[in-house]
Amino acid sequence: MKPDYTEMFASGEGAILAGVFLTVLGIVSALGLLLYVLQAWSVYTIARRRGIRKPWLAWIPVAGVWTVGSIEGSAGLDDRHLRYGCPLYGRRILYGGPDHRVSS
Repeated sequence: MKPDYTEMFASGEGAILAGVFLTVLGIVSALGLLLYVLQAWSVYTIARRRGIRKPWLAWIPVAGVWTVGSIEGSAGLDDRHLRYGCPLYGRRILYGGPDHRVSS
């Protein structure tokens, strides 16, 4: 037995519900796009100032991770200086504490 949606859409409740859903979806999408542009612009600017080759890769979603890794490498923070080899932005979340460098 198929549900009958004609009654819901005839009363206007379905149109209101669809409007609210599309409005929320639009706001969340716009906020996500704004945050992506802010993050990519920040990584691009830092990479350009540090002289990283191809800083424009910060604008490509997966390649931006390579740019962040290049920035960490140019700052002298390679795997020997990172505890357990985790990236700087993830260590605080994973280990719940301040960043500690292990001396070699």
